[in-house]
Amino acid sequence: MCGIAGLVTFDRNSDRISVALETALGLLIHRGPDSLGTMSWASDSGARVDLGMTRLAVLDLSEAAEQPMTTSDGRYTLVYNGEITNFRELRSDLAARGYSFGSSGDTEVLLASWEVWGIECLSKLEGMYAFAILDRHERTLTLCRDSFGIKPLYYRQTEDQELAFASEIPSLLSTTKDQPKLNWAVAAHFLASGLCDASEETFIEGLFAVRPGEVLRVCLQSGNISHARPSWFPAIETRRGLSRTEAAQEVRSLVLASVERNLRADVPIGIPLSGGLDSST
Repeated sequence: MCGIAGLVTFDRNSDRISVALETALGLLIHRGPDSLGTMSWASDSGARVDLGMTRLAVLDLSEAAEQPMTTSDGRYTLVYNGEITNFRELRSDLAARGYSFGSSGDTEVLLASWEVWGIECLSKLEGMYAFAILDRHERTLTLCRDSFGIKPLYYRQTEDQELAFASEIPSLLSTTKDQPKLNWAVAAHFLASGLCDASEETFIEGLFAVRPGEVLRVCLQSGNISHARPSWFPAIETRRGLSRTEAAQEVRSLVLASVERNLRADVPIGIPLSGGLDSST
């Protein structure tokens, strides 16, 4: 699964920040038991960014695929949870543009895609993801989550504009000494409707979820957060003029292509089957 966490702070108390990130990542080890990586960077405006990741190695098991991962020019650094299932196709496209890869997995492909296309790369991605990317030139930290919201990502911001994010709420809670308080509005809505993810609010006051398909950008000079949605979202379109046989053949082709891409791995694969329509297919 992998787990990611990070902090944006405006003081240089390195011991406090390092302990906070270490604690947050320690609560994510069950998501990524294979390795743990961290990085720290301070801007000239006084902001400090600390990023960390616990890795479950599935693609490219070598050290070349470890995170946090930084571009060769030092501009971008990425921490990422998920899998880009069409990474081989994107890799071929990027290689044709002259990009040289040092690893064989999907992490570097995601990083290179952001370097080449910026936020527009999101419309090219297939798969599931939650990632944070630091841009040292623009002095920004960007959080992104896939359009289906498959991979989790939570964040909080304090009154002094400090920000923390993590893959799980317990990990995020560890970065603050404040006693968690129940968000009564969310609890009441859940009891009335059974829904607990209808908005960015969570059961804890002051803790928010990055919404499916949302792009959250933090300005490292002011601490301000801007929210945006990428241009691509899943859509249902009707194609007319196909016979029943043609429609069945096309569905079969799409399903097989999807399964083939989701089976890409450099480790043995296990598939649990529940007996429902999806796993039976």
